[in-house]
Amino acid sequence: AQTTALADEQVTRLRAAGQDAYVTSDGDVAIRLASDVTFGSGKHALTKEGSSILRRIGPSLTSGEFARYDIRVEGHTDNEPLKKTRDIYGDNRGLGSARANSVTQFLEREFSVDPARIDAVSKGEYEPIADNSTKVGRAKNRRVEIILILPQDQIIDRPAAK
Repeated sequence: AQTTALADEQVTRLRAAGQDAYVTSDGDVAIRLASDVTFGSGKHALTKEGSSILRRIGPSLTSGEFARYDIRVEGHTDNEPLKKTRDIYGDNRGLGSARANSVTQFLEREFSVDPARIDAVSKGEYEPIADNSTKVGRAKNRRVEIILILPQDQIIDRPAAK
């Protein structure tokens, strides 16, 4: 119950700061960044607004409440096959990987996040959070999530997700 309270408290704080945050089924804290704001269409370079969003989050990862947590940056896409950028990324998993790497490298460069604390992974189109058959759903699925991993000794007592 203590871990649930800790994660819930962190999510409440992040939401108050304007972030889209939630507690994962593993009891970790996730910050969701919409790819349509963070990246140009079909691209992996951070937009000016994407960099600005990360600059607001970054300090809490190195000297704030999340400084002791490991970090997993996940790149997610919709299920639309790549057309214009297929030669660059290969497929959606490649695009998700490039986006996760961009965020990871930004956090390492701008905030000196220790590379041993942070991993970049691509989920591609395989973990949608909305219906890919609609434009709105596909937009929700295009995202990067920064997962703040609570220490295992704190997670062990967490009740199973419903």
